[in-house]
Amino acid sequence: MQTSIKGMLAILHHEAVVLNRYKDIKGIWTIGAGVTHAAHAEIDPEVFTGEIDIEHALSSFRKVLKKYEDDVSQYIVRDMPQHVFDAFVSFHYNTGAIRRATFTKMYNSGRSDEDVANSMMQWIKPPALLARRRAEKLLFLRGDYGPTNIHLYKADNRGNINWHGGQTLQGETALALLERIGHVA
Repeated sequence: MQTSIKGMLAILHHEAVVLNRYKDIKGIWTIGAGVTHAAHAEIDPEVFTGEIDIEHALSSFRKVLKKYEDDVSQYIVRDMPQHVFDAFVSFHYNTGAIRRATFTKMYNSGRSDEDVANSMMQWIKPPALLARRRAEKLLFLRGDYGPTNIHLYKADNRGNINWHGGQTLQGETALALLERIGHVA
């Protein structure tokens, strides 16, 4: 399976896009939509000190996202509707933990959706992730993708994001950009 366009927009809404490198909450150099050195993207934020444009950030995001899609397809062995796949990919993109998450085993064994969703809510460290987990829970349970706008920011040369100087791409513009970079599905 592939993440739907609505699923990608949901992930991008949570991640935001930073057009130059920044330090994430753990102090790891990151660029674009949460892309780190570990992603093996064409730009390594540990050494790249320039600025990328939104098309480059979305193209890189789409390429990196494939690994997370493949992992979800590997570790979730039950059939699942698109919105469930999208919720699991969002979780995995954020945590990298689909293989070891208790809710993966619960879903695969046929436990109730409510039990699975409640187990997803255990992944809220740091507490700033609570809103994302709630959104992923609604996506998993109801297919509610939430907002489709994407926030764009820049960081200073020390890697600190300027949260007040950003702009917002509305869903229609973000959708057009994703389609232009070649999303299929």
